[in-house]
Amino acid sequence: YFRYCSPAQTDRPFDPGDVARWMPVAQYTGGVEHAILHLLYSRFFTKVLFDMGLVGFTEPFPRLMNQGQVIYGGSSMSKSKGNIVEPMPLVERWGADTMRLTMLFAGPFEDDIDWKLLAPDPQRAPGVRSWLGRVWTATLDAVERGETAAEPDGLRRSAQRAVRGVTEDLERFRFNTAISKLMVLTNEVRAALDAGAGALGSVRLLVQLLAPLAPFVAEELWREVLGGSD
Repeated sequence: YFRYCSPAQTDRPFDPGDVARWMPVAQYTGGVEHAILHLLYSRFFTKVLFDMGLVGFTEPFPRLMNQGQVIYGGSSMSKSKGNIVEPMPLVERWGADTMRLTMLFAGPFEDDIDWKLLAPDPQRAPGVRSWLGRVWTATLDAVERGETAAEPDGLRRSAQRAVRGVTEDLERFRFNTAISKLMVLTNEVRAALDAGAGALGSVRLLVQLLAPLAPFVAEELWREVLGGSD
């Protein structure tokens, strides 16, 4: 993994200057079954290289987060067990953002989720799909209402609280609670619009906060509906 820092080197595995610039890795994220031996080997080699004076640190990954598994019927998915769920038919039917949000909203990042309990009926639209529809409709309505419609102070404050809360949740890998906060903001935007008020500023923040979690829908709304740019 130090080689990634110096891929063009031809006379040695890596340049210590490159490694000092790029390493150690700020955040290591992986499944617990997958990562155990990776961590064991990488820590061993890092400590050896430190003793040899080739690197200036002893730990390659200061931060670790083990993600949970997606299981089925209480056990790991396996071809031999016949409990594999193919993702592409679901993505093609409901969209990549819907399936991503379904998994992120299911529970804490480090917990296992049971797909059989989470989505028992492949023909039924996941719950987050209707929420994405509300975000889409609210954005269209806010744009139609325009800049001239006054936005309630309470909604502005709610949007700013959402910015702070969602940012903190994303930094802590609490994607499920970040989605919950965005759902609350969506409801408040909808209420303001239904009351005849404006909501364009809050909708812009809502779409920006949605982008890390549902990038395709957020990109479409940002560019094509809100007229935003990079």
